[in-house]
Amino acid sequence: MNKNNGFKLKKKETILCLILLLMLLYSTPLLKIKINRYRTLSSLKVLSQDGVYLMTYKLDYKLDNYLKVGSEDIKELFNFIDKTTAVPFTSNDSTAVYAPEIKDTATYYEAEECSAFSTFDNKGCMLFARNLDLKGKHPVLALYTNPSQGYSSISIVELTTLGLTNDNDKLLVSLKRYLGRSPLLRAPYVPRDGMNEKGLVVATLNVPNEKVEYDSSKPILGRWQVLRLLLDKAATVEEALEQMKNYNCFDGSVHFFIADALGNSVVVEYISGEMKVINSEESFQVVTNFYLSDKERPGKGKERYNTAYNMLSSNKSNIDEIAAMDILRAVKEDSTVYSIIYNQGTGNVYLAYNGNYNSVYKFNIKLK
Repeated sequence: MNKNNGFKLKKKETILCLILLLMLLYSTPLLKIKINRYRTLSSLKVLSQDGVYLMTYKLDYKLDNYLKVGSEDIKELFNFIDKTTAVPFTSNDSTAVYAPEIKDTATYYEAEECSAFSTFDNKGCMLFARNLDLKGKHPVLALYTNPSQGYSSISIVELTTLGLTNDNDKLLVSLKRYLGRSPLLRAPYVPRDGMNEKGLVVATLNVPNEKVEYDSSKPILGRWQVLRLLLDKAATVEEALEQMKNYNCFDGSVHFFIADALGNSVVVEYISGEMKVINSEESFQVVTNFYLSDKERPGKGKERYNTAYNMLSSNKSNIDEIAAMDILRAVKEDSTVYSIIYNQGTGNVYLAYNGNYNSVYKFNIKLK
């Protein structure tokens, strides 16, 4: 037998054994979590020194498990996530997750004012456009998720919601360390808006607080967890509404804006514990920060609403991504964190951060 052939055979056997060993180790739940946790946090990219980041989530964030129990507040939610993604490792485990202090939920919503609209573009595709307006500094993360039991999606996460600092210089230093990145493991559960592979887009906008009445037979979800539910589980507006009927929402200060690639859009509000669904009588729909199901109720943003509505009315046959971004610019506030356009026909996403409309970030989610 040729010695070289024998060497090659042994080399192949060694490689095969290593592959089998890695497969065996990877099949161990604890090690699998640690590997995918590392892959997730290692995928973080700094797109802008001013506060724009990108990450691909490789872990199983156990949404189906969460949906069975829900959470009554954000601390309870984060406890679930931290246990799911970190597991109670020993104190000397170099990959253990550090969980920073969590602010009270109300501080995330204070003075939040947003504008959004949905419309057809001049090529027949649906566009969903939204400004996130929130006072102060707010770094953001574009997050890709691809769950085994749901639809893949891209969503935008505001990072102070995760317990991270809003001082971007300090944040950049913190995110250079593995432990400093660990709060990002919470990101799938707190999207501000997003689009899935079916072209469904969802967002929340603030309204004056309403009393919430609960059905004790249904789990309780927060506003952003409802968005995660819909991104993962719904392909159309109709499916989204059916999903929402199965849960309580613990937050009475929000309405949900949902649109699909077929041209359907709705706003969902909760009035006196009852779910209200508002359709548009136009080929477009506009939402700001007052109730659409009861316009006599207090709220903000009527001037922004009218501006966007009038611009869409006069240009509805000639809208493209640039025109949509111009409308967002026309209704922006000094507190606008970002303006974002989701093209539900192409999967393209355009994000202008911190009022810089000359430098727009482009992402894409492959539509299926």
